[in-house]
Amino acid sequence: MFVPCEFTASRSVSVDLAQRSNIILLAFDGHNNEQIEAIVALGLDQVGKWRRRWQVQQNKLIAIECGQAVLRETRNEEDTLENLDNVIGQDPNARFRLVMDNLNTHASESFVRYVAESIGYSDDLGKKGAQGILQSVQSRAKFLTDPTHRICFIFTPRHCSWLNQIET
Repeated sequence: MFVPCEFTASRSVSVDLAQRSNIILLAFDGHNNEQIEAIVALGLDQVGKWRRRWQVQQNKLIAIECGQAVLRETRNEEDTLENLDNVIGQDPNARFRLVMDNLNTHASESFVRYVAESIGYSDDLGKKGAQGILQSVQSRAKFLTDPTHRICFIFTPRHCSWLNQIET
């Protein structure tokens, strides 16, 4: 189980990550920026910056945490696609930048088809294993990471912690 207070006091967690987590926890406890600044020994600008970043994403995270994400014992393509649909469904016209690891289901044919339909992409997608966007994992990943798309995936480097990517 994840215990935030233990996390911020851990010796194995980077100082920056612990400070940022502590800012969020202190804000939830009702402290204002000036009080947090004194406690975490950061400047007022930095405290404000991290609180604003958290507030921008907080509602989306709460929606996912409050049961809209599908949590199962499996983590197959169908489960992941259902979670993607739940996230996108929060605001179907919004721009999304989704950080994903390199699990093969994250660059699957069904993900490409889902994103293509969601963004109104009408060109031929090709055929899996044969030609076009669906041809290979690499061609599918290229489509999914296209920054001009309203829904854009950002794949973390292999052997990289997803948590570190959220912090940057």
